[in-house]
Amino acid sequence: MNDQESGWVVPRLEAQRVLDSLQSPVQSVAGYTTLEVLQQQARDRTAYQAYHAVPELKHTLTGIVERFGEPARMQMMQALLASFIRDFNAEELPFRITEDVQALYQQSFMRILAAPAGHWQIDDIFFKDLALVSGYLFPAGERVIEPFSALQRSLALTGGARQGWRFVRACLAAGGNRPVFRLHVHLSEAPSLSAQSWRLTCIRLARMLRINPGIKGIAGAAWFYDPAVVQVSPHLHFINDMLAGQGASWFFSHIEGENSGALISSTTRQQAYAAGRYVPRNYSMFWPRRCALRWLETQQVEP
Repeated sequence: MNDQESGWVVPRLEAQRVLDSLQSPVQSVAGYTTLEVLQQQARDRTAYQAYHAVPELKHTLTGIVERFGEPARMQMMQALLASFIRDFNAEELPFRITEDVQALYQQSFMRILAAPAGHWQIDDIFFKDLALVSGYLFPAGERVIEPFSALQRSLALTGGARQGWRFVRACLAAGGNRPVFRLHVHLSEAPSLSAQSWRLTCIRLARMLRINPGIKGIAGAAWFYDPAVVQVSPHLHFINDMLAGQGASWFFSHIEGENSGALISSTTRQQAYAAGRYVPRNYSMFWPRRCALRWLETQQVEP
């Protein structure tokens, strides 16, 4: 057994231990559903579908609550995650992973297995962790990544003619608008953001681009890509500053409302919004493959 293979042993053994401890609750719902059915529902998605697009699974989990109660639903969610970790095989992923991403997968799996059953709700945290263990997301440090996504073509229309032309040029230069690595914040993986962790994340992503030649670039969409956010939250400047001058582009998508994550996570932005000094705007960022790889060549420090 080589070093890469040995890193998976502990997560697999722990996953089996968790599954053994959940045999009784799994058997109690067997007349309604099974782990195999839940696994299939978690995998039932088409190319370029979002990580949380699993309607049949959501329906089944809701049905477990109605028939067996909340504890049974939580235990089945825990068992589902553990079953994917036990069966995980990096060689079967439809994309290649670097050694550092492999190590991050293993860390993520141990974090997930350590969570008690009562931790799991039918929410975004669960669906991101489910996508990690089933290979529909990969960890990169400060972000989790959809390996096959698209830069939405509607961006050619949302920011006026000038943005439309910039968007078309960016896609032509990249060789298309898909597939791209799509970034997501997952607070269970990175509870806070920093300039250093963002840089290391970008290094890992560029290395992933290097071994996955079909990927056109890196994309993300969020309120913190808005160039204007630094006027009320100057400490977030590092997110866009690091990519400025490195070939990245930003495209306005839409205005977010009072439920924006920008407001939920900051009293300062809440006050600025209430005073009419700040409106959360969602921007998409696109960093073409060739630009990210060129930047990687300038980065000498190993993460």
